[in-house]
Amino acid sequence: MGGRLTGPCVVPSASPIGSLLGTAFDAAKAHLPLLPPELGDAVLHNLCGLLALACGASEKGKWNGRQSVRAARLERARRYIEQHLPKQSLGFAEKQRNRIGAENDAGR
Repeated sequence: MGGRLTGPCVVPSASPIGSLLGTAFDAAKAHLPLLPPELGDAVLHNLCGLLALACGASEKGKWNGRQSVRAARLERARRYIEQHLPKQSLGFAEKQRNRIGAENDAGR
């Protein structure tokens, strides 16, 4: 993540970020064995970025967090287009869908 902690990092479990971290760790523990290795690596990388943000240890973690949010939004837009636009009437929308896909792939 590019940063270093200068001492222990305490994140209260009752805080919003503490609750989010606890839930994320529980979900990762339960689901990582079921994921393909490359997806599991991505989950752990993002979890480490969230932890670095919570501890104030990484400027890079802040950038990764913004990129993850952007990638999630692009994926959501891609799914919406695929679900709501009929394939036979795409035309211009097909180009937009391909552009969204290319941007999402480039962000990985």
